[in-house]
Amino acid sequence: MATGNNCHGSTSYSNPGEQQTLALLGMPNTGKSTLYNRFAGGNALIANWPGFTVEMMRAPLPPPAGGESRQLVDLPGIHDLDGLSAYEAVVKEFLH
Repeated sequence: MATGNNCHGSTSYSNPGEQQTLALLGMPNTGKSTLYNRFAGGNALIANWPGFTVEMMRAPLPPPAGGESRQLVDLPGIHDLDGLSAYEAVVKEFLH
């Protein structure tokens, strides 16, 4: 379990035995899928036009030495969480 301190005291970032999930979240065409491919050895197709990545992709990440397993999630690019597009729906469902 990873722990840390902040202005509110000690914080737990994951439960023991629970796989950590790291998500790439941001605006469209900012390099999220490129990072996903680089870090996770993924094969996400990368394109620079609307409507290309509407689903999220998941890949396992190598665990740190003595650490728990982790996964990386590549989310579709969105401008905000208030929209009604398919992109925002996928990201809102993931965050929920």
